[in-house]
Amino acid sequence: MNETIQDSTFSDKPQKRDSEMNTSTTRADGLLGWIERSGNKLPDPVFIFVYCILGVIAASVVAAFFGVTAEHPVSVDTEGNALIVSAESLLSSDNIRRLLVSMPATFTSFHPLGYVLVVMLGAGVAERSGFFRGGYERRYV
Repeated sequence: MNETIQDSTFSDKPQKRDSEMNTSTTRADGLLGWIERSGNKLPDPVFIFVYCILGVIAASVVAAFFGVTAEHPVSVDTEGNALIVSAESLLSSDNIRRLLVSMPATFTSFHPLGYVLVVMLGAGVAERSGFFRGGYERRYV
């Protein structure tokens, strides 16, 4: 089984067959391997998004509790002084009411959302009906 292939076109050294190559040398190593292994450990992107939302909500509650304020970088009052902006909790009743009341207007005024929803719905139906699998098998198998 230790046959070697002599290929004088590329090299004068005998080469091993593909089945005899050491698998540890074909494994992704280095920076790209580390990136791939690290990426595989991450949770689903939906959960990452939810965790970020929860983090922003928690930060707003803490900032509102401690009364954090800042100067607005652009807006000024009538005397030319910078406006002072104070942190508000995203869990306050006014902000929750604003979220629920303005949500339909936000979704309907964001035009790309309609296209994304239609494409996602179509892709889901095509996947469930076997259209993608049939097309793949017909093309590549």
